[in-house]
Amino acid sequence: MARTVTPHLLQLDLSSRHTELCDIRLKHDYFKDGYLANVELIPEEETVFNMRRMHILYRVDKRGITLGYRLGEGASNLQRLKKPLRLSFWIKSNDTAFLNYTDIPYDFSPQIYYFNNKYEEKNENGTKNLSLATQVSAEDRLPITAQVMKFEYAFPFLDAHIVVKDEFGEIAFEQQQDGMHEYVHINLQGEVAGRFFLYIDGELEHTFYLVPASAGKVIGVIDVFIDPKDESTYSFFENGYNLLRQEYAIYFKNRDIKWRYLIVENGPVQIHSDHQILDARRGRNVEAIEFQNPREIVLENGVKAIEIFTKHPIPLKETQEEKFKLRTRKGKAKVESIVDLPTASARSNFKTNFENKYEVFSELLVYL
Repeated sequence: MARTVTPHLLQLDLSSRHTELCDIRLKHDYFKDGYLANVELIPEEETVFNMRRMHILYRVDKRGITLGYRLGEGASNLQRLKKPLRLSFWIKSNDTAFLNYTDIPYDFSPQIYYFNNKYEEKNENGTKNLSLATQVSAEDRLPITAQVMKFEYAFPFLDAHIVVKDEFGEIAFEQQQDGMHEYVHINLQGEVAGRFFLYIDGELEHTFYLVPASAGKVIGVIDVFIDPKDESTYSFFENGYNLLRQEYAIYFKNRDIKWRYLIVENGPVQIHSDHQILDARRGRNVEAIEFQNPREIVLENGVKAIEIFTKHPIPLKETQEEKFKLRTRKGKAKVESIVDLPTASARSNFKTNFENKYEVFSELLVYL
């Protein structure tokens, strides 16, 4: 599939009149060049307004997003900041196979992958990742909601004081409930997209991300905070004034899955025996991939087949380098027969392991 990157509204002209503020690299092990493909990176509506106001520009390319500012007025605007400025970018995937090759859960609940440059929220290892840890995981997800929501309590509350605050600690919603209640209706109309925190009687009860309907179907969001009071390694400021260039990363790992070969006889009688799969790359100084012992099974349609699994999962790649051959003994004379085997692809449908619903595998049918 061709790599597609969609630019929106503003473009960063890296001429002598502009200076880069940061690069955000979206990396992915699945792709040959190591960068996530087939995505759109779209600034949120309020972000477009703020970038114009602050003379901040951006550019999207195959590696991710580059933010920059106009020399003179743009630099002065940033240096005069008194409170944090947030720039948000939606991540939309145009690839139906995204979950197949990305090592994140197959989960279609209303959630979003949330990334930001807040140092205190990271398991930091010096790489300046915007995910919580080095690799994107289920821990980076937040539930999403519309501007009007019904929040159900885990258990009934008596005389509860409900407060919802935005990312900057401003109150977006407040209500006192008298008596016993099992839920609360929250109205955030007029609030812009962002992360919100729901408190009940002063205790944090729920964290969520407000995604307006205009954003469409998004898989993730990047919040970049330009905060003059930030003194961490993620900061855009030195001594609270001089502007620093940053480089951030979001790293998606490719999914590892087992391959399951089903070998079926074309004729009514089984004439092949002693099935064995060979790794055709043995001569390339690579570690040979091992397979489980073959076993005979009966498929749902009543046809007998030989099942052979890889012993260990294999990382999915844009172009798989694995090459396997099937060696069998054919007929009564036990004549050796060798055929090439198909290769798994993230573009194919996967099967679910009934013993572990979180585990999937690639099923490859072979007819002899």
